[in-house]
Amino acid sequence: MIKEDLQLGTGLTLATLSNGKHVILCFNESIINDKTGKSILSVNQMRHHQNEVNEKPKVFGRLQNIVMLDDDKLPLTYKHALTWLDISYPTEEDLDKYHIIEVTSDMPWDPNDAGKRPITPITKKKPPDIEELRPCLGWKPEQVVRKTIDATTQYASNNLRLPMRQHFKARNRSLFVRRIRETVATDTFFSSDKGLNGETCAQLYVGKKSHLTEVFGMTTESQMSETLQDFIHKWGAPDALLSDNAKAEMSKAVKRILREYGIMDLQTEPHHPNQNPAERRIQDVKNLANTIMD
Repeated sequence: MIKEDLQLGTGLTLATLSNGKHVILCFNESIINDKTGKSILSVNQMRHHQNEVNEKPKVFGRLQNIVMLDDDKLPLTYKHALTWLDISYPTEEDLDKYHIIEVTSDMPWDPNDAGKRPITPITKKKPPDIEELRPCLGWKPEQVVRKTIDATTQYASNNLRLPMRQHFKARNRSLFVRRIRETVATDTFFSSDKGLNGETCAQLYVGKKSHLTEVFGMTTESQMSETLQDFIHKWGAPDALLSDNAKAEMSKAVKRILREYGIMDLQTEPHHPNQNPAERRIQDVKNLANTIMD
């Protein structure tokens, strides 16, 4: 039997969360089947977008749901020996009324390379073809085009798909911020006395090569994700973030930020604090602070 090739595209559907709230689910790079009104969802594709997929049914003692980074839970049903996600066609009013959640990434997904980073930065710029670019820049002189290209960041290659599609979120958000071309290490340290604004601990960030150091005060350890966002806004997004296995540094809020900005998530081995350069930097900062205050 010869079957037609399945089409890939972006689909929007109306679904209900476990708490009864209605949302619009956006499935990118998914199978489009207009004939049956049903589709096939790739479990690993959803996991690649940092979703926790518990597709095994409750009859086997499993959760039977999809947990997304925002802790939103999608209940799954079990019938005909298959696990299903109950959905319905959204109306124009639904699209304007309900929150849209992207379940899969809108970047091309290669099933044979599940470990690939969402954004692959370009570390070595490819020499551009000036004559080919001149029509795109209004036939400006060669020198003007060359200076324009030299002034661009060129952090990633462009992904053009035709026909053009509507996007509900900014694509490649990691390209909207300055990039730090190195790994940044981070760690939390605590104080025996409260700060002027009630700070009881601080989050330190240090570049492994540049030794760029930034410290953010915190009233609770759970504010680590906020300091990470502040660090990115102030200095830029690093290639990777190295931390230990602290709960706050591996929270879903932190993972969400790392995914949005295409930052690789690295952890040290358990019981090996010497692998984290932030540990040594914390001692340097403490000694320097004590020297200044004395």
